[in-house]
Amino acid sequence: SKNDTKDRNFKCGCGKKYLSYPALYTHIKQKHGGEDPPGTQLAQLKSNRGRGRPRKIYIADESAAQQDKELEAINKKKNEEEKADREFFTNLGVYGGPCNPVEDWFTSDSADGQISSVSKLHSKLVEYRKKRLRDSDAKIDDAMCQYLLEMSEKVISKFYKLLALFLENYRACVNEYGWDLNNNFKRIKLNENDEKKPFSTVKPPEHLPTVANLFIQRYLPIHLKKFDRGLAIKLTKHF
Repeated sequence: SKNDTKDRNFKCGCGKKYLSYPALYTHIKQKHGGEDPPGTQLAQLKSNRGRGRPRKIYIADESAAQQDKELEAINKKKNEEEKADREFFTNLGVYGGPCNPVEDWFTSDSADGQISSVSKLHSKLVEYRKKRLRDSDAKIDDAMCQYLLEMSEKVISKFYKLLALFLENYRACVNEYGWDLNNNFKRIKLNENDEKKPFSTVKPPEHLPTVANLFIQRYLPIHLKKFDRGLAIKLTKHF
């Protein structure tokens, strides 16, 4: 009910509480001119893995002992992520692979079964495979491409196509709402030229949680009506 405060984890600094991020976003936009009052709490979806950008490349330290220690920590984290991925996809019944990250892509509805001409992420993936990035250079597009490349080694082809379709729509949502959310909440000073470019090509993966709830609750029900919401939440957190 309206007076029930249970699960109202999205709290405005003025004291109002809401069940969802879009509701809080609308309230702040209408009542506070887009400026979130001090004390505003955003219960955003976050990844359990800390994923969201390509993994760091190991850089040697001047101390041999420190090098070994750092490399051991990196390998330990990698093994933990591998185990988590295996359990995650096994529970979904799709663990397998490898599959071709470029050829095993969701297709258009046309009879020839060609890769959809409207796919933006596919072309980004093709480009990404040809270049190397420093961790600090990674943008949302890069993180999505890196994720797809990694997962193509771990899931069956049919599920990889579903995963590609999911991220294609996640990216579209980010680019549709990203600048609007960024402007209204005014958390980051913008470069005046940034808004002329797609949000996912400019901003790092740290911005994804800001859009995650809106993507699940508003975007998917309209653009991917048959996509299982429970699976969508799991994939958003896993990514």
